[in-house]
This record gives sequence, structure tokens and C-alpha cells, in this order.
Amino acid sequence: MSSGMSLKRVIMPQVVEVGSSFLNNNEDCEEISMDKVKYIGSYFLYHNTKLRSISLPSLETVEDNFIADGSVIKSVNLPKLRTIGDSFLESNVVLCSIKLNSVEEVGDRFMYANEILSDIEMKNVRSVGYGFLSNNQGVEEFRADNLRTVSDGFFSESTTIKRVYLPKLREVGEYFLNSTKVMEEIIAPNLEEIGADFLTYGIFYADKIYLPNARNIGPGFMCLASPFRLIVTKDCEIKYLSSNIRRINMEKSEIEIGMNIDWL
Repeated sequence: MSSGMSLKRVIMPQVVEVGSSFLNNNEDCEEISMDKVKYIGSYFLYHNTKLRSISLPSLETVEDNFIADGSVIKSVNLPKLRTIGDSFLESNVVLCSIKLNSVEEVGDRFMYANEILSDIEMKNVRSVGYGFLSNNQGVEEFRADNLRTVSDGFFSESTTIKRVYLPKLREVGEYFLNSTKVMEEIIAPNLEEIGADFLTYGIFYADKIYLPNARNIGPGFMCLASPFRLIVTKDCEIKYLSSNIRRINMEKSEIEIGMNIDWL
């Protein structure tokens, strides 16, 4: 749609597919009704500043920049959504809670720089792209029972995240939780491959990180300000070990680390 046009209401009861840039730069849209739409292309409502809620009950796939760039969406109802492209709700400033329990695959920068999101539920998500919830300032706990693969910057620079439970996770990219400030617990019993800078520059207060199946841990695993125990398997390969490590006991699958570690 031309940037010179501005619609307040969009009602299309029979539409099942929407191409790219449908309402791109339409700042005045306040209501959308498209109950049968299943596919939406990129830049659907990019740079919209008035739409407060969206409900698309049949939607299954959205491409990049769905409602990104400073949106004021407070309510999202997408019960059948399965596949999400890049920058889904990037830079949203008011959304507090979201449930996307049919979603299986998420692209890059899912909700990057969301200022107040505190509750997120994604029971069936299997893979997420770069910067999933990086720079988030509200979420304290995240659980995804079916998540298997995570790209770089998962919760990077998210200052409130404390607990992460990912029981089926097998592989993570770089900067998984780096620069976090209040981490308490990471449970990932099936995690095998860990990229560089897993918790670099973070502050970690818990007693342990539970990674019993870790096989390969990249450089810059953690920079921290408190003691912790890393629980690993006997055949785990750890690269670039810090000289400040107090003890490695592979018989007990335990590495004990002292205060003020620079690099592990």
C-alpha cells in the first residue's frame, strides 16, 4: 500500500494470503479484521503507531517485520501461528505478555529491545534465530520444553532474566546469555554444543549450571563475580581454560571455580 494512504480500519473477511508491505508505514490503522488469513508477507504493519491489539485466528505464517519498529501493540492473539520471520515485534514498548503456543520456528530478533515484556509462553517452539529476546528488560524466567536449537545472542544483554529451563536444548550459538546481571539458574540437561561467550560479562549468583551432556564448550564461557559449579560430563571438551580455576574433578563431573574469574 502506498505510504501516501492511511487507513483506520481494515476488514477483509475472505482474504487468506497477504503479500509484502500491505500496510507498511500506515500509522493510523486502529483495527484489523482478517479472520481467514493464513499467510502474511514481510512489512505487514511495519511502523504502525496506533494499533493496540491484533487477533488473526487462522494465521499460520508471517514473514519479516510483522509489526516491528516502535509498535504500541498491547494484545496479541495468534493461536495457530507456527512460523515467524525476522523482527516479529522488535522494539515494541508496551506489550507485557504474549502466548504463542503453536509456534515452532522463529527468525532473528524476535522481540529485540522489548522494554516491559515480562511473561512469554511458547510451549512448542523448536528453533529460534539471532537475538531472540536480547536487550529485554522485563522477563525473569523463560521455559521452552521443546526448544532444540538457539542461534547467537539468545538473551544477550537482558538485565532481568534469572532462570532458564530448556530441557531438550541441544545446541546454542555465541553470546547465549552474555551481559546478564542477575542470573540464578540454567537447566539444560541435553545441551551438547555451546558457542563462544556463553555467559561472558555476566554476573551469576547461583550455585551451579546444570549441563550434564555438554560435549564442546567454546572460548569465553563465563566472566563472573561470584563462585559457581559447572556440572559437566567426563568427556566434555573445554577450550581456553582460565588460570584461576581451583580444581577440575572429572570423576565427579565437576569444575569448581574461584572468585573474580576473567575468562573460562
